[in-house]
Order: sequence, then C-alpha cells, then structure tokens
Amino acid sequence: MKTIHLTLFILLFASAVSAQPKSPQGPPEISLVLSAKKKQKIDHFIVELEIKNISGKTIQMIDSFDEPDGSRRFFSITAYYGMTGMHGGGLSNYFKDIKVNYRYKTFKPNEKLRLKFNLNKWRGNDFFRPNEEVIIQIRYLNVHGENCVKGSFDSNEVAVTLVK
Repeated sequence: MKTIHLTLFILLFASAVSAQPKSPQGPPEISLVLSAKKKQKIDHFIVELEIKNISGKTIQMIDSFDEPDGSRRFFSITAYYGMTGMHGGGLSNYFKDIKVNYRYKTFKPNEKLRLKFNLNKWRGNDFFRPNEEVIIQIRYLNVHGENCVKGSFDSNEVAVTLVK
C-alpha cells in the first residue's frame, strides 16, 4: 500500500511540475518596471507598470491590458510585510490545451506600454494594512497564444506606506 501511495505522489508531483510555466529560453523579451508613490491612501492604492520590448525584434503579447473588470489576466501581485507575504491578483491559467481566440498587441523594438493597476480591485486586497510599509512586485505569466511572449517575468520591487 505504501508503494502505491508513493507512486501516486510521484506521478502527481511530476504532473504539477510539468504544468508550471517555464522561463523563456535565451535573453528576455520584455522588461517590467514598477513604480508607485511612496505614500498612498489604503483605499486608493495605485501602481504603474511599464512593459518594454527589449528583444530587439517585433514581438506580440496577448492583449489583456484593458479588461473591464480590472483583472488583468496574466498579471499577478506579490506583497510583503516583513516576513509575511501574499500572492494574488490577476488570473492565470496554466493549462495549455485551452483553445481561445486571443487578441494580440504588437510591440516594436524598445516600444513601451504603461499600465495603471488599482490594487484595491484585485483579489487579496484585504491583506493591505494601514501605517505599515508593504513591498510590491508584479509578475507577467503566460503559456498561451501563438507566436507571442511566453514565460514568467518579474518586475522590480517597490515599497509603499499605506495610510487611512
């Protein structure tokens, strides 16, 4: 019985690892630069993310930049207070076999796009506490689409103090 459980565990672990998105091979295609005001009201927590094509060639990304519900698919947030962390936000789907007709945005070499994220609209925003410094980072994560940027890309971290 132990052998069956161990074999099942190994199969499940191997399946989960293979489903995780892989980092892009070779040099990165995009850079993510995060910025925010150092002090903000907790009920209006805004960060800006600059996406830049650093590949030296024209690239495509799935266009989820202006979704009406603010979910910003393929983007997620990591927030830390000291040693306490939270991960949440946008929607990511790791299953590659889902067929969807995506819209694409084309980026020429060195072209930039600036996005504003209202973090109060994201899942997990109850994590934010007043009068403490929070460290924020945003990740772009994609395994979908055709001839577009795929992989996991992290922004820099920014520190923000939230006040009531």
